[in-house]
Amino acid sequence: METKGNLMAEALRPTEHIKIQYKKAHFKAMGTAVDFRPVDNFEHFIESVD
Repeated sequence: METKGNLMAEALRPTEHIKIQYKKAHFKAMGTAVDFRPVDNFEHFIESVD
């Protein structure tokens, strides 16, 4: 899990956007099913998986 300060992809710095795309490609290449969802803090993450 990695949180970002803003949920809007357009508001992320270009380097943060590149990191997210790299991570998606990494897990796809490994054949690992990963659920990516935007969250801005840990509490919202916990609520989203309950």
